Amino acid sequence: MSKRVIIVGLLAITLQGCHNNAKTGSSSSGQTDKTTQAERVERTFHRIRTIRAGKEVSPQWIKSDSLYAHASVAELIQLASKHENYIERLIAFRALLMKDPHEAANLAISEVDDITLVCTSDGFCGQAESVTDIRISMMLGNRVRSKVTIEDSIRIDSAVLYSVNSSKLNYTYKLYQELPVKPEYECHLRQLYKQDKRALIALARYHKEQDKQEIIRLLSKIEHDKAFDYRDTVPIVFDAIAVWPSASFKVPIQHVCKRLANEGGVLFPFEALINYNTRWSYNVIDQALSTSKKKNKDYFSYCWHFHLALEQNPHPLYKPLLKKYPLHEYK
Repeated sequence: MSKRVIIVGLLAITLQGCHNNAKTGSSSSGQTDKTTQAERVERTFHRIRTIRAGKEVSPQWIKSDSLYAHASVAELIQLASKHENYIERLIAFRALLMKDPHEAANLAISEVDDITLVCTSDGFCGQAESVTDIRISMMLGNRVRSKVTIEDSIRIDSAVLYSVNSSKLNYTYKLYQELPVKPEYECHLRQLYKQDKRALIALARYHKEQDKQEIIRLLSKIEHDKAFDYRDTVPIVFDAIAVWPSASFKVPIQHVCKRLANEGGVLFPFEALINYNTRWSYNVIDQALSTSKKKNKDYFSYCWHFHLALEQNPHPLYKPLLKKYPLHEYK
């Protein structure tokens, strides 16, 4: 038996052992605090390479590096898809992505319906994410680093769009924002909209009357309903208008902006308004920032979001507002 196979076997046993200890909660009387901490680490998937303020390499990354160095692609696929512990699957998947991005994409696509939740940490905060979302983030979050090809990224997008669990994936929201306008997608998007309202963002690009009326209906809902009832609708409608800044939305969106500015809160359609790129949109943004500043209600958040939106989509028209409402005065 080769040295490489022995090393991989030992690693697999170690990974399984960590899981079994976590499940049983057993520990020897001589177990140190460091070992206990290592067991706790295995319950959370670490996205970043270093921990402890960058002073230490995460044990999980050390595992990924070891698997990358010593395991074959076939062995990594086995660990990344069959290991009993999902965190260990992700550790192996990271190694597979480093070793063979194409096979990593194939595995992610074959298991795209997997929405098992896993706790993750970026070094500052933690959250629960689906296995598919974590894999896609590793692959497409930085394609230059992951070396996933454009062809494979298109395959991944298609798999997500047609997944039975597409409505439950975070990545789908980003996909709706970037999905190209193709006739073959429209029918499927309309079916998706029945269970996933985020699909309206992609549908807005088709500039169909039925979608225009739906956006107007939702704007009216935001204007008149209680804040709790419309909170989930707001970002979807704003993103839909951002990709389709129709003149038909001007009056209802102005009413909504007035309500949001008076009530406060961080949600405001800066991206949508900026894309109108008219004196009308300039005045609406100016009025909202002015109202928020006078009331001292979430002003810094408003100001920060405006600066960020304009940085992402710069239009010379709005530059005077950057000087009128500078961020540095409120840091």
